[in-house]
Amino acid sequence: MGRQVLDGVTLNKMFIAGSILLNQKKHYIDSLNVFPVPDGDTGTNMSLTLNFAVQQLDTVQENTVGKVANTIAAGSLMGARGNSGVILSQLFRGFSKSLEEKEKITGEEFAKALQEGVKTAYKAVMKPVEGTMLTVAREAADAAFRKAEQGTDFLALMEVFLSQARETLEKTPQLLPVLKQAGVVDAGGEGLCVIYEGFLKSLQGFDFDVEVEEEAQPVREVLEGSIDEDITFQYCTELLVKGRELQSEVLQEKLMDQGDSLLVVGEGEILKVHVHTNNPGIVLDICIQFGQLSQIKIDNMKEQHREFVQEETQPEHSAEPFDAFFPYIKTGEEAEPAIQIIAVSPGDGISEIFTSMGVSLIIEGGQTMNPSTEDFLQAIEKSRAEKIIILPNNKNIILAAEQSRDLSPKEVMVVPSKTIPQGISALMACEPVQKEFADNVESMKEALSQVKTGQVTYAVRDSTYEGKAIRNGSVIGLQENNLTVVGDYPEEVVKSVIQRIYEVSDEIITLYYGNNVTEDEAQSLAQKLQEAYPDAEVEYYRGGQPLYYYFISVE
Repeated sequence: MGRQVLDGVTLNKMFIAGSILLNQKKHYIDSLNVFPVPDGDTGTNMSLTLNFAVQQLDTVQENTVGKVANTIAAGSLMGARGNSGVILSQLFRGFSKSLEEKEKITGEEFAKALQEGVKTAYKAVMKPVEGTMLTVAREAADAAFRKAEQGTDFLALMEVFLSQARETLEKTPQLLPVLKQAGVVDAGGEGLCVIYEGFLKSLQGFDFDVEVEEEAQPVREVLEGSIDEDITFQYCTELLVKGRELQSEVLQEKLMDQGDSLLVVGEGEILKVHVHTNNPGIVLDICIQFGQLSQIKIDNMKEQHREFVQEETQPEHSAEPFDAFFPYIKTGEEAEPAIQIIAVSPGDGISEIFTSMGVSLIIEGGQTMNPSTEDFLQAIEKSRAEKIIILPNNKNIILAAEQSRDLSPKEVMVVPSKTIPQGISALMACEPVQKEFADNVESMKEALSQVKTGQVTYAVRDSTYEGKAIRNGSVIGLQENNLTVVGDYPEEVVKSVIQRIYEVSDEIITLYYGNNVTEDEAQSLAQKLQEAYPDAEVEYYRGGQPLYYYFISVE
């Protein structure tokens, strides 16, 4: 007779196995993204999300099923990147909720937990679409439950679970026409199948001899001069509090007088605490009244700063920064306005534009390097304002931004900008001094529809989309994230995109050129556009973004 009960140690190994296999296959999963443009990041996002969660398992002291599942849920919540990563974190969140306090579980309990994960994930997505990873998760969980009701061991249960996931994955092109046109299955669904395959291989005793890759560390912020005298609270104290029915606002109130940069976030069963204090012992004494403490980390910030200044005066950039997939946060001179704005930027030129328009904190990121929920929370914490507006500027980053909004004790609103031009248009509508917070958010949201966006990039594989034959290396034009033009040269594609979106009433055409376009090339193109559209004002700015030759704004 096979394994009838699953314990925490085994579940721990299953998640580790899933992350290892996902690391090995993430680039293939990336290649399944529908458009043949270099924005394939589903595998990378899911891998970074699960890696972050698995790394937290080292801190688990009680290897029960409930503790392991809770740790994975909390870790994936904080490490979630992109839509696929956020959905994955919600699957784990629902999975863990039904396993609280359980030391071991039966196959039926495991299958019910999978179904609870699916319910939670569906609720988290505003408009769930069938033919995606949600469908794969739902049908696989239902198949597992039917098998568990018949009475079976875990190995047989996981075989059915994975088999149904793969069968559903193969159906995704029939459910989503865009997948059928591109000749691929859903990338997120493939990622789930890889994780489930890791679960099964672990139960089969497969020897994983590849360690989980650690996520690249964020570039450190450059601090000018000695700020020892400016550090009022010396010890950066971080920890997790685990219990039941925990309320972040209650613990936050208790810790309010212990320092600054206080952040208490999380769900009812786990809270993450961060505070700068001169009395970390008192902080721990207060927190232990609410539950068990773990992942305690206390850093002397004065010592850290002295070591930092001695070691370097400039931030270290990776030789291949876009392979690191880890954005970093930059802050400028901050006053203390009532409202501050956090914006995601894919290039240093765009960052300079955002800063000049009043953005207080910038998270570097975009296609192929989506910021995580934790990155947004760190930026929110850095802000000196209690009211914050987030501009994601990319459709794949909106869910992570919204998740950070829900976790932060501050008043945070997300203006769901899907492109850089939309973000800039929203900033132009913002008047933080003259308008109230809610009025600013509403004005910025309205401004999103007042600008038309084009993007010009290149194909990374042969494909066909809506009857258009696309070769690897072809230049591609997107209109509001929809592929509309295929050509051989960036200049011709830019002209074609603008021709499609320009209207007689439009007054301004703006080009933001990327790091693979020279200023002379951008200036020459702008001059030609000015001749073609004499009634409009044509402007060009250095964006510095990778992958995309141009971002185009017409308004």
